[in-house]
Amino acid sequence: MLRINKALSVRTRSIEHEEQVNASAPGAPGFPPGPGAARDLVWIGGRAFRKSTVEGEVAVSNHRQDTIQLVIRRRFSGELVKADGAPKTSLREEGAYSVNHRNELLWTIPLKAGEEKKLMYRYTVLVANDGN
Repeated sequence: MLRINKALSVRTRSIEHEEQVNASAPGAPGFPPGPGAARDLVWIGGRAFRKSTVEGEVAVSNHRQDTIQLVIRRRFSGELVKADGAPKTSLREEGAYSVNHRNELLWTIPLKAGEEKKLMYRYTVLVANDGN
């Protein structure tokens, strides 16, 4: 969720989706695991977790008549793979004892009047694999 404080003339949209597994890729059901495995299994404390990749996009647009300085915060659980725009990254304290660390991305970007920008980011997350 993106929260806007006091700016009705700035529009934001945020979406995330899990990258789909290629059913014919090595490591998919019915195929032997290999270097290009569709999903990696990670064992932690006797439990299996599958490693999924999530891709997100933050879209912003400035409907004001002047340039603004926009601060965007995005929090997620997992390991950052890459992010557009060189955001500041930090580990959050609340995820210290979880299999997925809590992270925060912080972008500070100038946005000209009428300008729209899209920022993409990608991260991996461990999901309990309870026999599925």
